[in-house]
Amino acid sequence: MIAAVEAAAQLQVPTLIVVDYAENVGPVVAELLDTIAECDAGKSVRLLLLARTDADWFRELAVDHRLHDWVHPTPMRLGALSEAWDGERIGHAWATSIDLFTERARQHGFAVPGRVAAVPPARFATTLDLYATALVAVLDAANGSEHVDPVDGDALAGVLRHEHRQVSVALRAAGLHLNEVQQAWALSAVTLTVPATQAEAVDIVSRIFALIEIGQPQQRRLVEVLCRLYPDGSRERVWQAPKPDRLADINLLELAMRTPSQRQWLNELIAVCGGDDAGAAGYATEVLHRCLSTPDPAEMRREGLALVRSGLAGLLDHCPGVYVSALVVVDPAGFESEIVDVVSGSRGGVGLTVAQVRELDALLHLLGFATTRTGVAVAVSQRLVEATRVADGNEPELLDRYAVELTNLSIRLAEIGRRHDGLAAVEEAVAVYWELVEVEPGTYLPKLAASLTNMSVDLAAVGRYEEGLTAAEKAVAVRRLLVEVDQAVHVPSLASSLNNLAICLDGLGRGDESWAAVDEATAILRELAEVDPVSYLPDLAKSLTNLSIGLGLMGRHDERVAAAVEAVAIRRKLAEANRAAHLPSLAKALHNLAVGLYSADRPVEGLAVAVESAAVHRELIEAGRAVYLPNFGASLNTLAVSMCVVGRLEEGLAVAEEAIAVHRELVEANPAAYLPVLVQLLNLLSNILNRLDRAGEARVAKREADRLSAL
Repeated sequence: MIAAVEAAAQLQVPTLIVVDYAENVGPVVAELLDTIAECDAGKSVRLLLLARTDADWFRELAVDHRLHDWVHPTPMRLGALSEAWDGERIGHAWATSIDLFTERARQHGFAVPGRVAAVPPARFATTLDLYATALVAVLDAANGSEHVDPVDGDALAGVLRHEHRQVSVALRAAGLHLNEVQQAWALSAVTLTVPATQAEAVDIVSRIFALIEIGQPQQRRLVEVLCRLYPDGSRERVWQAPKPDRLADINLLELAMRTPSQRQWLNELIAVCGGDDAGAAGYATEVLHRCLSTPDPAEMRREGLALVRSGLAGLLDHCPGVYVSALVVVDPAGFESEIVDVVSGSRGGVGLTVAQVRELDALLHLLGFATTRTGVAVAVSQRLVEATRVADGNEPELLDRYAVELTNLSIRLAEIGRRHDGLAAVEEAVAVYWELVEVEPGTYLPKLAASLTNMSVDLAAVGRYEEGLTAAEKAVAVRRLLVEVDQAVHVPSLASSLNNLAICLDGLGRGDESWAAVDEATAILRELAEVDPVSYLPDLAKSLTNLSIGLGLMGRHDERVAAAVEAVAIRRKLAEANRAAHLPSLAKALHNLAVGLYSADRPVEGLAVAVESAAVHRELIEAGRAVYLPNFGASLNTLAVSMCVVGRLEEGLAVAEEAIAVHRELVEANPAAYLPVLVQLLNLLSNILNRLDRAGEARVAKREADRLSAL
């Protein structure tokens, strides 16, 4: 899929990439988004994600991913086709299906009588259920049995029954006589494993307790039959699971329910899927996890679903080295408590070695931040902190490793809202680095500065602003010392520390000092951008916008406009190179400039920029990036005010009405944040209407504003 994105970008061909079972490959989808941005393919490539559930995996994309604004925040839920299709359309689809399945069945030697006398089901959830019911009707007719509508609409169970019948025929022809449970486990081996050779497949079959008794010669013969019945078209493995996937999933669920005990079910799963092959564990995890989302409206398989979940948890306990990583990728939130217990060692059993925990930590860093993985990440850091804890006087390298793990722990604790615990960890890290600086200042001063910055952020977050400012000032002081030693290496970090210092100063109401810090950071970034524009222009634009806002708060409006103009110029340049990636930042910069021009009493220029700001925000909304609806509403608000100031009342009225419509939608989702803005807009609307001599409508708007403000 990555190659498809790169090819589409190079050829500039409109491309739709469909990802099925997206809930199992969230990190792959995240990588696709990154590739689309890197290739500037936002205009030509679209992703269609198909999934049975929009649980935690979707949040990683729509909320946590750096390009989350590219993902529509509300998934489209597909209803039952039986509700959308009329009787004539259902009848046509049914008759066509019966005819096609009859023809195919006869081609395969089934004696299907002249015309299958069956009527379409009264209800069906998907086209798969409709077609499965038609197939069962044809197969029932071929076997001379009367077709009965599937119980609770479960047509796939009927297809599975016929599947087992055909497998049994093939096995008997090969001299194999398996009972129903043995045959179901054989089919499950095909579903859950990916052997590259028949020898590997025989080894898998020989481990299944239900099949041990048939002996090696028959096990080899069984594998030969299964490879013939379920060949893999790619030739990368000797067999492929039955299609459609729900057929294989239902076989697993029914087999789980037929197994005498949970312990026996788990033992069989371990026999089939256990081992230390990470690729095999990842595949089995995807299959079992997919099985958990099998539709079960009548709750006929509730016990089976529970057993499959407990089976995954059991595999995690028995083979943690491979299944922890697999579940962290596929469903970290759904199995968080089990994963955390394995990582921390509190669950008993095999557990993870420190080396395996380090590998898991590296995987978490590779996957990037996601709220669904924060609990696991904290457990990993806690384990590594304990593993690296050292006594006083140990080697600097060991103390450094300990401080690194403390820093990671503090960041991860902050991500789950445990700021006080995170602060304790980073304070200890800072203490370690002060100790190390006394021994090797050249090596450890940069790490001390970074830890001081982290500590200042955590101190401010828990309301200890003065202490946070002290830490930020120390970080800047350390960065200045480092710049004196090696300017090229440490100047970028000085700019970052200065911006953090500005935030701390601003939080304490020390605006002049805050502006001075931002101004210095901006000057540094401007110099860096001249040498390396690709790396530093975005940071310079961001710093200029912050500087512009700070100047405005100080009443220095002309200087504010100058900084905002420069920020917009940079954002335009970046958007020309990669519009999809930089358009959101350009929209924000334009809006800031429009507000600055209005504050500087330059309404005509401000109106022109406000028009462009609203147009760019509208482009983002129309591209499906609904996360920018609040910013779009704000840009419309600014545009409406700007039009009124220059006397374009009729146009201002239309824009104000659209802004009100947007904010009504926003209020439904978050009244606390957007109701005051809606009241402000209604008052603006009332004012415009009065100026247009439409007093009656103005009173209506004013009454609504008063009513809402009283809520």
